[in-house]
Amino acid sequence: AFARHLPHRFSGLVITPSPLVATVLLEKEIETVLIGGKIRPLGGIATGADTVRALSDCRASYAVLGTCGLDPRFGLSADDLDEAAVKQTMARQADKVVVLAGENKINTRSRHKVLDCSDIDILITSARRQDTTIYDFSEIEVRHV
Repeated sequence: AFARHLPHRFSGLVITPSPLVATVLLEKEIETVLIGGKIRPLGGIATGADTVRALSDCRASYAVLGTCGLDPRFGLSADDLDEAAVKQTMARQADKVVVLAGENKINTRSRHKVLDCSDIDILITSARRQDTTIYDFSEIEVRHV
């Protein structure tokens, strides 16, 4: 959904491990680098050592990360260990971290920790404001959609 909201012919370069995102960007004529690897059926992103290595050689202004869970004490989490490693690498290589979390992901925890809340700059969510006020104390900029 985030990729669909980028403007047609967005002038930035997008680097993604998601073939689904890359397809949307191709239709919008946005310059895209697709990082390969083993595609996780549930997350729809490439994972594994080759993916992490390729992302480690990139630098980005923003890392836009989906989530399996976001808990104020545990942080951002993923269901799969390899997916967590990919997201950790993306965050490490970016100036700012943006997390996309639907209301069903807010205040939940998955198996594998990705980041502390203090490492998140912006949270974009469909959750109700009263369900996200705790993140204001983490100095996360919360945007409701």
